[in-house]
Amino acid sequence: MTIVDAVLEFSRAQPQWVQDGLRRLATQDSLSIRDKADLLALLKVEHGIATEGALPEPVPLSDEHFAPVTESSARVALLELSDVKRANRLASEQSLRFAQEGITLVYGDNGSGKSGYCRLLKKLCRVREGGQEQVLPNAFEPAPRQPAQVVVRFLDENGSEQSVTWRDGTLPPPALLRLSVFDSKAVPLYVDKDGKVESLPYGLDLLPRLGHLLKDLASEIKVELSAIESRCKSPLPPVPANTLAGKLLAGLTTSTAADQLPTTTEISEIAQFSDADSGRLAELESALSENASATAKLLDNAAAAAEEIASEITALLPNLDDTSLEATREEVRLAGAARATADLAASTKFTEEPLSGVGSDP
Repeated sequence: MTIVDAVLEFSRAQPQWVQDGLRRLATQDSLSIRDKADLLALLKVEHGIATEGALPEPVPLSDEHFAPVTESSARVALLELSDVKRANRLASEQSLRFAQEGITLVYGDNGSGKSGYCRLLKKLCRVREGGQEQVLPNAFEPAPRQPAQVVVRFLDENGSEQSVTWRDGTLPPPALLRLSVFDSKAVPLYVDKDGKVESLPYGLDLLPRLGHLLKDLASEIKVELSAIESRCKSPLPPVPANTLAGKLLAGLTTSTAADQLPTTTEISEIAQFSDADSGRLAELESALSENASATAKLLDNAAAAAEEIASEITALLPNLDDTSLEATREEVRLAGAARATADLAASTKFTEEPLSGVGSDP
């Protein structure tokens, strides 16, 4: 079993969104924001989470997404890059030729175009994940409406010379994927912290790239989950518990099971807003908008008066309990008895006095 066969077998055992992700990784240098959004949507659907917008159709990884691998000694040779258009400031009338045997040495001053040709090679051939570079247009010319392109001439596995016009954003000739690009920017990708050179065989490099993709998707999910948790912690509006709305809101908690949540129809029935409700709301809005400050002042005065009366009542309450009332009744009884005793004493003590009226109140 070849490495490609093993990767395909691994892919077939994965969910559809993972298969689609592996297919995108195998056919692209790097995934765009749109690619990751599509995969996140497919992941959500896989777990029964509804998503908005059109859902992409997952395409599983297959043999056609890999460059052909042969066990023969036939090799692929790069011969020439020419007719470059809209790539940095590379002149379209020049060409860069490569020897079929030995080493081709390309030299020139800074800004002569060496890095520009290297960027094109990184698009046409293989480079480890993270070593890719974008092919940028000429900064001194108006923005092009079409992508960069180059004519690449090479020998395929059968020794036949091929000439292909490649445009940025399209797949390169499959045979060129057998060639690897290694430059100073790719060194950290191949050398570990101990200085050991590491390189993964073709096809097997999809697995670490898939790992990085899963981490990116996990970060996106954590951001969405944090926002949802924040919304769930927000307090619901106060509603009387004995109303239909109050009973409905009481069941909307983070611990409520999914099958116990009210349906859309049930919520709509409870949340109906009649014409009479609309009229009452309009009246209140009109009354508040006409003289809101005066209304607020009247309400403040009424609140102050109510608080003063409540304070006076609170002070009187201790004198109105049963014990205080009983003590008052006893005092009234004693006062009456004392008055009767005084009257009786006066009526008997001063009866023989020569001056009439002695003993009376006057």
